Amino acid sequence: MAKDVFSGRYFQSKHLANLVDDDFFHWLRNAEAEEILAPTWERILSHLTEYDLSQVREDVLKGVYQQLIDPKDRHELGEYYTPDWLCERMVSELLPKRGFKAVLDPSCGSGSFLRAAVTHFLQYNPDGTDNERLKLILGNVQGIDIHPVAVTISRANYVLALGKLINTARKPIQIPVYLADSLFLPREVEANLYEQLNGVVINYGSRKDQKQVVIPDMLIHMPELFDEAIAACTEIAEEHAKSGKENRAIMAKNLAQVVPDLSKLLQYEKVLDALWQFTEGLSQLIKERKNSIWSFIIRNSYRPAMLKGQFDFIIGNPPWLSYRFISDPEYQDEIKRRAIDRYKIAPKSQKLFTQMELATVFLAHSMATFANTNARLAFVMPRAVLSADQHQNLIQRKYDSCAMFRLTGYWDMWEVTPLFNVPACVLFAKRDTVVGDPKEKLPVIEWAGRLPGRDVRWEVAKCHLEEERKEGRVIYLGSRAALSTSPGAPGLSKPSDYQSVFKQGATIVPRSFYFVRVTDLHTKVDPGAVYWAETEPEQAAQAKKPYNTVNMSGLVEGKFIYSTAVARHLVPFALLTPVTVVLPIQVKNGLLSVLTAEKLMKEGYREFGKWMQEAERIWNEKRGDKAAKQNLYERLDYQKELTRQDFRQRYLVLYNHSGMNVAATFFDRGAESIPFIVDVKLYWAAFATRQEAEYVAAILNCETVNQAIKPFQSAGLLGERDIHKKLLELPIPTFDHENKDHTDIAKLGAQAHEEAAKMVRSGEFPAGSSIARQRGFVRLNLKSRMKEIDKLVALLLKGK
Repeated sequence: MAKDVFSGRYFQSKHLANLVDDDFFHWLRNAEAEEILAPTWERILSHLTEYDLSQVREDVLKGVYQQLIDPKDRHELGEYYTPDWLCERMVSELLPKRGFKAVLDPSCGSGSFLRAAVTHFLQYNPDGTDNERLKLILGNVQGIDIHPVAVTISRANYVLALGKLINTARKPIQIPVYLADSLFLPREVEANLYEQLNGVVINYGSRKDQKQVVIPDMLIHMPELFDEAIAACTEIAEEHAKSGKENRAIMAKNLAQVVPDLSKLLQYEKVLDALWQFTEGLSQLIKERKNSIWSFIIRNSYRPAMLKGQFDFIIGNPPWLSYRFISDPEYQDEIKRRAIDRYKIAPKSQKLFTQMELATVFLAHSMATFANTNARLAFVMPRAVLSADQHQNLIQRKYDSCAMFRLTGYWDMWEVTPLFNVPACVLFAKRDTVVGDPKEKLPVIEWAGRLPGRDVRWEVAKCHLEEERKEGRVIYLGSRAALSTSPGAPGLSKPSDYQSVFKQGATIVPRSFYFVRVTDLHTKVDPGAVYWAETEPEQAAQAKKPYNTVNMSGLVEGKFIYSTAVARHLVPFALLTPVTVVLPIQVKNGLLSVLTAEKLMKEGYREFGKWMQEAERIWNEKRGDKAAKQNLYERLDYQKELTRQDFRQRYLVLYNHSGMNVAATFFDRGAESIPFIVDVKLYWAAFATRQEAEYVAAILNCETVNQAIKPFQSAGLLGERDIHKKLLELPIPTFDHENKDHTDIAKLGAQAHEEAAKMVRSGEFPAGSSIARQRGFVRLNLKSRMKEIDKLVALLLKGK
């Protein structure tokens, strides 16, 4: 039984020609492997006989695939598997109720969308014989995937969806799921495949023993005949290798039986010539034991080239993979060429481009390559495509018309749990040479609900989900754009002048080197004294590998002791007690410069010099070859984030660089007993007067600003997260001490600052709680004051 299963003979007896193929797993039939693995196969087969797979209605093999494939491999392929209910709902939204149409999933994974499409067509098209419906399904529902295990499981799911229809087949059928890269042909195939007169040249065999055949164009564009013909010729080649008695005439008679429709081709005689040339070449490779799996490769890897412009509907869940995670440099280069030069769907900025999702290139390429004139598409996508800076060309319809698609709507799935590990949406598009106008409104469904399980059927899911139909449009925040149903500016606007003033704090890493506790420090630091310092345990525990095991200790001169704050020390209108850091910097006339261990020793600061020598040693050991590209001090003063902090600037405004909500505060650096350095987790700006700083802090804390940036924040499962300079895209006016509205906001901000300072010192403040709870506590207790501020700021931003 096992031999028959692995050779495919068992499935061929059930009219399934390629459920098991001569693919990358053909080594299982090796005699040595058989001897070792026979007991395993027997155990597996004995378990399988306990199941009635004809009763399976959902994609049970999806779970098998996820268990078989290492999570790291799935991440590198950008695989996020779509639950059954969403596949079914998307299929019912996209596909017609009556008639059979050509459907492609270009990244089919375990075949969930294919299974849903097959089920949909069979449910709504009961007319005709079962054999007729079987042929219509096989001719219309096709899938491609780059992972061989995915293809095998997808074919199995396809078979389960067909059910008893398979019994009506009059000969073994080819399951139309192919192992190929929908974006690109493999390099060796790309190099070998080119048009020549009215045919396509196909090369097979190794470079040393390469064979070549010109396949007439008509056969290339009829993949169902191509598959059957190549499979039949492969069998003849195997026999010819043994006996040498096969010839063109015998092959023609065999093909007439196996692929009768082949004789109807106008180029039939040329097709026979080409197929016999292929058969002879493959026979020679078999005799020389060099065949490997060329028949399988030809029937699969060339598939994307054969399917151009053939599909009415394209549906699926393309790879969710940022460009920076693509490991193959040549593949990266090709993606970049298509994303930037051809489709223009990606930004030219290198920093933004590295964050671009491969899914957007997949969308453009699928419509440009596989869609026919009236095709429609539905893709599950990361929700970031609605708002992220790297997707502005998609949002604002600035991509090239050669992408051949126009957005027609989307579903927002953010409020649905459980779903994916990152927020998701579904984009809908149609084939079009006009990319569309960002001013046009799109139909949107916002889904919400908690499901009893991730992979439930639609019949179950619909009882737990609510849908709200809205209109989406492009809204703007300064120069940024987002697709949203929220209110927002209808056009571009000039950002606040404060945008250029605010800067990100210093990247004080590895934290184990610098974040310390100084046990004998109780009051103001004495620069001339020496203190005992140790790596702060909490920071050491949170440090990233390989520095999470580093714990330093030693004497440190007081001159190098500073304080800093990270995001968890910041609440609206107040800064909690800063933490202590030791840093190799000196301050002259308010300006900062970095000192190396060698310089520290020469200047006479031997204690901290020894500390930094140890830090250098650990850095060089942990970084290896990378240490030569960036030394410890270059990392500490990355992009001058540390040394640009001018100590002559007393009045600061700080706000968090990420989080669900903005928290900002005025901060008087001059009132601190320990010199204060701003950490990278905060943005900062210095102001000449306290009044202006209080004005800016009050505006940044108000709800109007907080809500304005929501559609533009990237989001995780716990909510919005990135803030950065988005809030400074708002038209916040520069402070004018003669403007009463400005001074009133500053006065309210000063009052809120005083009230918050008292609040965090009170016994009611939840000191040991999460930062989210602490910020919520402050906002609740400052509610009336913040409402006053918000009322003035809302009018201010409207220019009233």
